[in-house]
Amino acid sequence: MAWESPLDEMLHPEGTWKSSFIGVCEWAYLGIFTFELLTKVLAYGFLWHPEAYLRDAWCQLDFVVVTLAWRLVDIPPRHCAMIASATHPVAPPARSMGGCRTSAPA
Repeated sequence: MAWESPLDEMLHPEGTWKSSFIGVCEWAYLGIFTFELLTKVLAYGFLWHPEAYLRDAWCQLDFVVVTLAWRLVDIPPRHCAMIASATHPVAPPARSMGGCRTSAPA
């Protein structure tokens, strides 16, 4: 996150090597942590015995973080479309800030 810059998207809308690298790293880390979560669930069990995965506080945190990360993979496009359709006067400034790609008229 600290390496990302809104200027990169504004100056180079087609993308840069840096944004491509960050995107690959995000997917790699998400894959690694998902594999870890699934491996621990298979090893410990999910919930129904005393040594289960979700009975440990650190594993609960890990489960929440990985689950939210997978959920957030899908949220930005729908969230921006919802903003643009619900509040038309806000859509042009939101588009100019970057991050929201909408087809609402300016």
